[in-house]
Amino acid sequence: MKKLTRLGVFIRTINEFLKRLKKNHRDLFNQIDPELNERYWSTNSGDNSFLGDQKPSENQRTLEQAVRDLFSLANRFADEPIVLQMSSFKLLKRVLSDQWGRLPGKLKMANQA
Repeated sequence: MKKLTRLGVFIRTINEFLKRLKKNHRDLFNQIDPELNERYWSTNSGDNSFLGDQKPSENQRTLEQAVRDLFSLANRFADEPIVLQMSSFKLLKRVLSDQWGRLPGKLKMANQA
């Protein structure tokens, strides 16, 4: 059984939400920043490419980006009733809530000036 790191949990959670959103609500999926989509999608059977060729020295930067993406998605769809009902979105919010207090050094989000 493979043990997931915190980064792995974030990436899988985001990837699952994006897959479900794309499948069920393409119009909303198309509103997401293309750069964010590219970080979590690859042309190879739906696997994400966010960790591809990553050096261990880049782990912290990648973790920070994943948290920003979680935060961004949670905020972006917080007022979309149809998305609020999605189990993958509920999981995304829970992961963000559960892990936010445990991250090394609080990240300064754009909304927290």
